[in-house]
Amino acid sequence: MSPAQITRLKRNESVSTHTIEVFCRILDCEVGDIMKYIRDDESELQGGETRPFLLH
Repeated sequence: MSPAQITRLKRNESVSTHTIEVFCRILDCEVGDIMKYIRDDESELQGGETRPFLLH
């Protein structure tokens, strides 16, 4: 896990499925324990940008 990956998570930027897998392995959890799917109409950010997933 690199500092850049952690920074991307802090900024709610996209990360690879590999990064999510590594977090789940480290935390000994399931994806649903650390992520939540948010519908497009609920996930709009400034400028119309959307993020369909949000890390808890």
